Amino acid sequence: MLGKVYKGLVPNGWNVAIKRLDASENLEEEFVSEITILGSLRHQNLVPLIGFCAARDEQLLVYKYMPNGNLHEWLHTTDDKAKLLDFPLRVKIAVGVAKALTWLHDGGNFHVVHSNLSTQSILLDENFDPKISNFWEATIAKQNDMNSSMSLLPIVEYLDFTSYKKDVYRFGVVLLELLTRKESYQLSCSSLNLSSSSFASPLDVDKVLLGQGFDAKILQLLELASNCMKFIPNQRPTMLQVYLTVAAISRIHDQTGDPEIQ
Repeated sequence: MLGKVYKGLVPNGWNVAIKRLDASENLEEEFVSEITILGSLRHQNLVPLIGFCAARDEQLLVYKYMPNGNLHEWLHTTDDKAKLLDFPLRVKIAVGVAKALTWLHDGGNFHVVHSNLSTQSILLDENFDPKISNFWEATIAKQNDMNSSMSLLPIVEYLDFTSYKKDVYRFGVVLLELLTRKESYQLSCSSLNLSSSSFASPLDVDKVLLGQGFDAKILQLLELASNCMKFIPNQRPTMLQVYLTVAAISRIHDQTGDPEIQ
């Protein structure tokens, strides 16, 4: 959503990010979607929406402040910033994003498709834990036992599998950005060497990551990204399958052993 973001301090000591929507744009529908969907969800890898204001021509959204900004800035602003993102940290980010999308797709009494995932919508807290933001294009499918308190949400009867697979595709793009530092518009399966059994084209991968003992894992992640970005949606994996694969590659497992993390 178009608008300026300000940093603020609230009485309880929290730093907050206040997004002031552009009054010249007709963003009422997006504003309501962000409030009703993100405002009703709580997960460790979603950015907390803690308040809003709608008065006359003013529309404000108040989020918990994320001191490390968005992932896009770290990957694409300067080489020095990108160098701080070593392979384990990039995989940690990928695992967190996959975990959140898995929970959104099959979180119990609701199913949510984000529809707008990108490195710009992935915020990073002080520990570089990823937080997905920008839910203004999201859709939620109702369940028979859905709580009545969610009745204000933009709910549809069901989400067909192609809706979920759009999120899978976008996750594949994010994963490639993490591995190559190429902009999303530069990425496609045909433009990268994703089918080879070796690094026949190592220039596709961020040079900072190569030769550090992670080359085999990098190739596995490139192959996973390729599967996520397959042209035919039903050939792409589910987000649960993606999460399990990324977690296995990274050797990061939730302590509960449950891949659908609350």
